[in-house]
Amino acid sequence: MTENRIIHLPKGHVLYNRGEECDTMFVLRSGKICLFLDYGTERQFALATVTEPGSSLGEMGLLEGERRNGTAVAIEDSVLVEISKDNLALFLSRYPEEGVKIVGDLAHRFKAVTEELRMTRTLVAEIMKDFQDSQNAVKPTLRERLKRLGDFFLDIPDDVPPDLYFNLYTRNHGHMM
Repeated sequence: MTENRIIHLPKGHVLYNRGEECDTMFVLRSGKICLFLDYGTERQFALATVTEPGSSLGEMGLLEGERRNGTAVAIEDSVLVEISKDNLALFLSRYPEEGVKIVGDLAHRFKAVTEELRMTRTLVAEIMKDFQDSQNAVKPTLRERLKRLGDFFLDIPDDVPPDLYFNLYTRNHGHMM
């Protein structure tokens, strides 16, 4: 078991890239780290900014055994402690308050994602309702136009929808006029 490494990361430098193997996590001592999706592309999106000393990053991949899910970039000169999977249990036993902070960070992120999903779900529902309302508003307008045209040119019975009448008429006669 090796000692945890202290990393001094200058502003603008990448701590880790999305998709890399993940066998370490980090605890911020000072500075600011931003987590990005699609870093360095026109679709770049900031997921979170880690600014509070004692906050962790990279722990999800370490705990789940998955690759890095984002790119971490220093947006200020930063100092971090790198904790390997092999050292995690020892680190947590020596610094239990750090373990509580890591669990708190995970809970905070879970709550933020849950709230984001709730807001997204609400927004999608509103968009779908607006779309349905607009579709429903268009159909009667088209139906009303067809009815007026039919009343003007043809003798359509009141209990037959004009679009149905036109459809049947063209099937039987091949054309409207």
